[in-house]
Amino acid sequence: MDINHDFASVVERVPSRSSERPDSDPIAAKGLYYMVCHMVLNRMFEQFSRSYYLGRLYVQPNEGDAPAMCERQHRAVRRQLYDDVGDSERPPLVMKLGSRHFPVTGGESVPADTLAVPPVILSDSGVEHPPSLREVLLATDDRAEQLLSLSGADRPEPAGI
Repeated sequence: MDINHDFASVVERVPSRSSERPDSDPIAAKGLYYMVCHMVLNRMFEQFSRSYYLGRLYVQPNEGDAPAMCERQHRAVRRQLYDDVGDSERPPLVMKLGSRHFPVTGGESVPADTLAVPPVILSDSGVEHPPSLREVLLATDDRAEQLLSLSGADRPEPAGI
């Protein structure tokens, strides 16, 4: 399956203006457009359940105390999956690796497609030879709020929730 070919064929079917294709349903076309954009822009994570997105990231040790991912990708994920418009009231990204949930920040020194975690999380996750490509769950914004409220703190300890 050629993703570029499939994407191009879908985009061809989406009218850019309802006046160009008066017989088309503009609401359905808009929904398809957003679905395609969401699919292409978020190759890192895909919907897994009502509470989680599933992604594959390289997991490596982080010398800091807080788990982090590439700053640019962190902003993009917050904006696209958490509908973040710079509102500081929104919950932080909350990821799950192994059996542990933890908030994730953006880090300028973290490479793209990488999740850098403190040694305590790394040892609990079963990653033996980092960096290692692993499946990571990203909590939806409402699930992240729920997990953070259960932890009893706005920003839980880096060791996890």
